Amino acid sequence: MRRTEREGESKLAVVYATGTIVPGRGGDETFGEALMGSDTMAEQLRLAREDDSLKAVVLRIDSPGGSVVASEVIRREVELTRRVKPVVVSMSDVAASGGYWIALPANRIVAQPGTLTGSIGVITGKFNLQVSMPNWGLPRISWPPPITPPLITFSRTSPQPSGIGAEIHARHL
Repeated sequence: MRRTEREGESKLAVVYATGTIVPGRGGDETFGEALMGSDTMAEQLRLAREDDSLKAVVLRIDSPGGSVVASEVIRREVELTRRVKPVVVSMSDVAASGGYWIALPANRIVAQPGTLTGSIGVITGKFNLQVSMPNWGLPRISWPPPITPPLITFSRTSPQPSGIGAEIHARHL
């Protein structure tokens, strides 16, 4: 977090939200890629929110997204900060998926014409072992449909979304 330091003028914080969104601490780089940790971002936003000398927060986002849970942690901190002081999001080159999500509670969002932004939704998958099981010498099995869609299925038909699947379906379709 950087702060302006001019005497007699209002101060604001610039919080940089850069890299792939991951749970925990950020700042580390893996294979040259910046990581934005949800704990680190939550801490920075909380510090800015609680600092009475700061009149506003600028959140500079340059992120392709990442973890759904980590994005929600950051989004919630932006929402809490907005309740105390203005939050302005400045989108850099990319603010997509989770990067887009964390911007939504801000008072204002500013993006350039070339900024890649938006959400393609949550992508999930599950394993289908219908073809593989006989190759492994295992019989095909079935059970009553579960309350939530299973991670692994043994048939090509899928139950209607429920539980977390319904939540993903409702938020991203």
